[in-house]
Parts: sequence; C-alpha cells; structure tokens
Amino acid sequence: MTTDARYLNSSCTVWKVVLLLIVTAQAFTLAGQPQGAMLQGSIQDESGGVLPGAIVTATNQQTGRSRSAVGDARGNYQISGLDTGEYELLGVLPGFRGQSVRVTTSGLDVTNVDIVLVIAPIAETVTVMRTGQELSAVPQSVAVVQRDDIEY
Repeated sequence: MTTDARYLNSSCTVWKVVLLLIVTAQAFTLAGQPQGAMLQGSIQDESGGVLPGAIVTATNQQTGRSRSAVGDARGNYQISGLDTGEYELLGVLPGFRGQSVRVTTSGLDVTNVDIVLVIAPIAETVTVMRTGQELSAVPQSVAVVQRDDIEY
C-alpha cells in the first residue's frame, strides 16, 4: 500500500469516528429533551395532609390512551410525554372517593393540577327481598303447646 492510500484510509476512519460522535451527541441531546406535555401536582386530603401512594391516571379524551403515576412520599405526582389534547385526570386511593379533573395540554407545557381526595363514607346496604310465596305457606316459627300435650 502506498503512503497516499494509507493516508486516505486513515483519513476516512477519522471522519467515520467524528461522524459517529456527532450522531451520538445528537441522540443524547434529543433523549434529554422533554417529549410532550407534562402534568404534575400534589395529592392531598381535604385537611391539606399529603396522600402518598395515590394513583393518578391521565386519559386522553380523543384517543382513549392513558398514562398513570403513583404519588411519592410527599404526595407529589408527575406524568410526562402527553400529546396535546383534553385529558381526564383521575386520582384514586383506597378509603377515599376518586376525584376527576378535566385539563387541556398543549405543546411542551407543564401544567400543575392539585388533587383533593375526600374520605369515603363507610356504608353498608342490606337488601331483603320476599319471593312470591304465600304467607299461609310460610311455617310458623312459634308453636303453642297445650297442657295436655305436656302431661302426655
């Protein structure tokens, strides 16, 4: 191989490495940028206490697609990568009534939406239904015993 061929071959290799570094740097730059809108906020009870572990789900009203997040130890949640559109934001936690909020996202906006959950009342419902049985066909639960029957 001549000196010119070696120089040309090593020069191509250098350009390949430079091109690879540029493409890699752009990939890392794009990966670090936010993709879509973000919803964030806190989940609290009606007295202002934080509720860690609550699940918040954002459902796109046009597409039906949803994304969820779980509240952290401070009761904060964050849902990112949302398309532009109208969302129903639902916060749930066992022992509390679910709270639903409508919110519209656009572009790369960050929207703060706090959710307040109310303690669910403890209620029990008992339903008693009577079938079509005649009252005379129902056996008596109390019987009268006569004195003669006892002595016998």
